[in-house]
Amino acid sequence: MMMNAGKSFYHEETSEACEALQILIRPEEQDLDSNVQLFARTVDVSKYWKLLAGPKEMEDAPLTIRNRVIIYDARMQAGDSVQIPQVEDFTPWLFVMDCEQQVENTLLTKGMRLQEKPFEKHVQLVKDATLVLFLSDVHS
Repeated sequence: MMMNAGKSFYHEETSEACEALQILIRPEEQDLDSNVQLFARTVDVSKYWKLLAGPKEMEDAPLTIRNRVIIYDARMQAGDSVQIPQVEDFTPWLFVMDCEQQVENTLLTKGMRLQEKPFEKHVQLVKDATLVLFLSDVHS
């Protein structure tokens, strides 16, 4: 689910105990209309990143972000190795939802994040993992 705040926005949430990642991304313009987007997808183990959201120019993105940000996620198994997607002028920010993973000489564990540019590294999974990757154009 993606909630796009705008000129006005009201949100209230209640839930049973759960684990979630909530990210706030500033829209590139003020006074936009509010909007809620939903995307139903299956969560399966894969050796590939899955595109979840991107700017309006990315027509293949299931959810639209009103700024120059792209979001991928991946659910992979121990021993898998994956490369971070590269998009010119975008800086990666990798978040570990659960697991342990090796990025060169750095061991990342649940809740840790890694941001580097250039980020041309392979991520080697030590345990089964759920990863979230944000690519953002920090100059826009």
